[in-house]
Amino acid sequence: MAMLMVNGAAAPAPASMKVTVFDVTGGAGRNAAGGAVFDRVGVKRRLDLKWSRLPGAELTALLQAVGGGRFFTAVYPDPESGAPREMECSCGDRCAGVLRMEGGEPVWVDVEMCWTER
Repeated sequence: MAMLMVNGAAAPAPASMKVTVFDVTGGAGRNAAGGAVFDRVGVKRRLDLKWSRLPGAELTALLQAVGGGRFFTAVYPDPESGAPREMECSCGDRCAGVLRMEGGEPVWVDVEMCWTER
């Protein structure tokens, strides 16, 4: 199985991937004793992905799969469970660095994306 899957298809393996596990809270405050209290309504994940270089066709396919303001399914290795984990997510910021031409084809470098669980 590929390291990263998008909508059931293998995606290019990123050069680096950072998994952030964060709490979604319904509100936070202090109790009468001064202790912090909050209502945790969920635990979600965010993937910060980076590719050192991607050929133009691979970047285009990846952007079409994750862009457009819609949700998609991603499978990635989860550090908490130690197993592949599937999540429905959306893609936030997407950026691609300097464009180079190799053999008449574009190659993008320093590509970054942030995927956040729904």
